[in-house]
Amino acid sequence: MSSPGLIPTFSTAVNTWQCDENDHLNVQFYTEFGHEASAHLLASLGFGPRAQRAAGIATRAADDHVRYLREFRVVEPVEVHSAPVEVGDRHIVAYHEVRNPAGGHVAATIRRRIAAAECNIADALCPGILFTQRFVERGVLLSPAVDPDEGCMRVPFCAGNDQRPASAANVQADPSIRQFHMLCH
Repeated sequence: MSSPGLIPTFSTAVNTWQCDENDHLNVQFYTEFGHEASAHLLASLGFGPRAQRAAGIATRAADDHVRYLREFRVVEPVEVHSAPVEVGDRHIVAYHEVRNPAGGHVAATIRRRIAAAECNIADALCPGILFTQRFVERGVLLSPAVDPDEGCMRVPFCAGNDQRPASAANVQADPSIRQFHMLCH
């Protein structure tokens, strides 16, 4: 079972050419799965290639943190489930669970920071409110997801002294909701 709030973003099977001589998936392909899942996640959030071109920006993976938990072998199925867990004006952090649905376990987690890479619009703020504005416009809520670094949950809270968890109503009313509180187990 995947963490709450994750959506399916990529699926495939392990190919022979992706494996080493011991029939284990080569580590480079875990990040490839994260790359494909990131593209699908961005598209589901309204940041697909067409939307990026229209806004005059492009996105790039700024960094990845990959946690390898189990190995994949040749012909095993792969599913990636994802959600945004942090949003800034010029970046978004995506959390991906790379799963083996046949075995029912998480094989890896990827925490990818995706940044706005360029801007072709002369506006000084461009794309200053790119991600946060789009999330508010679309009513997207951040999903609590396990933080692969610390076994914590990252939960959005309202800015300032108001410590109410973010909800659909206060995301619409308060676009400054982008601070996060770590709830550790």
